[in-house]
Amino acid sequence: QDLSDYLGVKINLNFTLDKAHSHVPRTCGYGNWKDWFTPKDIVLLKPIFQEYIEYYKYDSDWQLRDFPQIKPVDCSRYIEKIVRLRLDKIKL
Repeated sequence: QDLSDYLGVKINLNFTLDKAHSHVPRTCGYGNWKDWFTPKDIVLLKPIFQEYIEYYKYDSDWQLRDFPQIKPVDCSRYIEKIVRLRLDKIKL
């Protein structure tokens, strides 16, 4: 109720989450951005996020991996999994 009052909107706590919108874990880890980002990404993103990273005391190492590897299980196979879940939903 406090949140509803604060936001000025009624929050319905009686809901069901459609299977199509459920979370599908990708890597269950962290740091693989160092395999995906490029040096140009760092030039763009570092000034935007550096203050946030320092404030929340996250690791501020922006060094990319020397030999980045993007595993299919973390990209194309992940997308296949999500699409399969969506197709299963449509069949129901």
